[in-house]
Amino acid sequence: MIITKGVLSPAFTPATTSYTTTVNNSVTAVTITPSTGDTTATITVNGTMVASGTESCDIPLSVGLNIINTVVTARDGITTKTYTIIVIRA
Repeated sequence: MIITKGVLSPAFTPATTSYTTTVNNSVTAVTITPSTGDTTATITVNGTMVASGTESCDIPLSVGLNIINTVVTARDGITTKTYTIIVIRA
């Protein structure tokens, strides 16, 4: 998973589901590029479908804490894994 502004902490690994990053006040939006090795899985970023390896639409940021959830749903349509990124905008 890649975020356009800021750096994920800790660095992304599939086993870790919670991340943070801090951005300057001048950053008003970010995008997320999620990816999965399972071509049958579906991915949503804040509820919007995003193809694996494709950049999401701009996600607007408020000053302070912003939560971005990326949900990967397995082929069975039931099994999910949620990755949460907390973006702190100065």
